Amino acid sequence: MAVDGGAGQVVLPKDNTTGLAAWHFATDYWIIDGAPYIVTDTSATWGHVQSHSCTGNQCGFKMDATNALSPSGTWGINYATGVHNITVRAVEAAFNGLTAAQANQQATAFRMAGTSYTNINVSHCHLHDSPDTYVQYSSITFSVTYTWFERSFAYASTQHGEAFAGKGCTNCIIAFNDFQDITGTGMVVDLNTGTGNTDNLQIYSNLFRFSSGSSLPGSGNGFIACINSNTCTNWKIYNNVFSNVKPTTSTFNGISFGSAASGSSFTAQNNIFFNNGDVSHQLCAGCTGTFNSNYYTQNTTTPVGETGEQSDSATPFTNWTADNYHLTTDTTAWAPLSSPYNVDTDGVTRTSSRGTFQFAGGTVVALGTALIPSLHCAAAVNTTATGLLSTDVVIVSFNAAPSGAYLTGLTILPPDVAAGSFNIRVCNPTAGSLTPPAATLNWRVVH
Repeated sequence: MAVDGGAGQVVLPKDNTTGLAAWHFATDYWIIDGAPYIVTDTSATWGHVQSHSCTGNQCGFKMDATNALSPSGTWGINYATGVHNITVRAVEAAFNGLTAAQANQQATAFRMAGTSYTNINVSHCHLHDSPDTYVQYSSITFSVTYTWFERSFAYASTQHGEAFAGKGCTNCIIAFNDFQDITGTGMVVDLNTGTGNTDNLQIYSNLFRFSSGSSLPGSGNGFIACINSNTCTNWKIYNNVFSNVKPTTSTFNGISFGSAASGSSFTAQNNIFFNNGDVSHQLCAGCTGTFNSNYYTQNTTTPVGETGEQSDSATPFTNWTADNYHLTTDTTAWAPLSSPYNVDTDGVTRTSSRGTFQFAGGTVVALGTALIPSLHCAAAVNTTATGLLSTDVVIVSFNAAPSGAYLTGLTILPPDVAAGSFNIRVCNPTAGSLTPPAATLNWRVVH
């Protein structure tokens, strides 16, 4: 089932008396696609820039619960026990959790509360303003990618506010998502809802962040957590960013396996922890946590002595207050990972960087200093950029204050891009000749 996302939305208003789902999957082999004509998953010209999810009319289907007065047990999409091979793509789920007066529902966007689910896939969705858990799961194998989880706030004790909550997840994937202003127990939490142990949960290339100036509380049991004496083994937490997440308490502010069952284990590698207050990871007796090449910056306190740890006070992002988490300069070298963990959210192959995005840029392109006649351009300065595509955009800026003829008439044209390299041209549109002073440029690739 598909619609042409961008041409409008098929809106499914929520039943405000029975609490029934907008969709209920009772059989196997379904595809719900709200944007079947997306060229690529990582198109720079489509969707939410941080996760490449749909936004607005790009989400061809919308589950609208913004005016619902639904009873406990409201959900957007419900999966009958044991169903498999179901894909949901480019769907908006809008809930009514903006204020306590409205948030009178336990609102779950994707509910898989039975057993024996396999090949459940969600991608490119926009889920927002739930007072409760967005994805509830049990005894399952799933993949959730390129999805924007925007705001949750638990107003009542029956509401937990997580993005993900459940147990019994085997070989599940949570990747390339944007978790913005998610409050409550945690963002991804293995707890006492569901059945089974969780093994090989793969959490990579996600943003876990609170907006600049947000007054919402953070995560009570850690950013990512295994609690309630659950058994959680071989979790992979790779190349994520945890930014501006303020704890509800000072006890759990990091990766928390403090109340997991003995024998639980995880590896946290190549993550960036930025401006989160006191960052402390918790391990239970008998739990194993492996930390490798994480980057801690502008936190109040951080762990010390991790293998390959980078710690400083820099702001590594282009403009985090405006939600841009691309890197301005490269981090200390990452600990290399193989496929599928070696590609970032923009589809760029990782070669060096910690965090969600591979640094795509360079410094010091030296411009020429030869006289440029009136109405002429200097010879192009060619720069190699490994991995650059002809469809990419290169942004350049002076790496020091411009001077001389750059202030009196010389113009730098937008770079012309080819696969693997780009050209920069300095032109003189004035009526007289101009001689440029020595100057160098920084550059960055936008995919």
